[in-house]
Amino acid sequence: MALLTTTIGSFPKPTYVPTPDWFRMGNTTDERVVNAYSDYLRTFDTEMEKVLDRAVQEIVKAQVEVGIDIPTDGEVRREHYINYHCRHVDGVDFERLTKRSMRDGGWVARVPTIRSKFQAREPFLVRDFLPLAFTSLSISRPVCPPGRTMSAKITSGVILARTSIADS
Repeated sequence: MALLTTTIGSFPKPTYVPTPDWFRMGNTTDERVVNAYSDYLRTFDTEMEKVLDRAVQEIVKAQVEVGIDIPTDGEVRREHYINYHCRHVDGVDFERLTKRSMRDGGWVARVPTIRSKFQAREPFLVRDFLPLAFTSLSISRPVCPPGRTMSAKITSGVILARTSIADS
């Protein structure tokens, strides 16, 4: 039985994709990354959807060309693997960040803060998965949908800071 291969994590974004992220800004602890992505979302439009869909197609193709059995979207739409998901739920404050120390002080950053009930809003991964579904049809192999492992990471509270509603 063959061992199937896939990828996890962020694939380098093509230069034409303007999504701000930690890699491009050169610092994983700087709150300017969170702020830059918030600004980016304010100007997001249907043309940007086309750019991101094109990037997803290219990223999947690159993985297929090197022999990856189950390619992924490379997280091309995301600035951060958890923040992206949290932007689609109520209760997370991206404006008033909280300083957190993680990994025994090895990583200190100002992160989004849970300030009220953590509750899902509109479905969003369906939209992210659409370009993958069409790619999967054209390459005759499955493509891993984005966010498959996110529920455990979000609920673990490792990255997000939590405050009581009274602290807000």
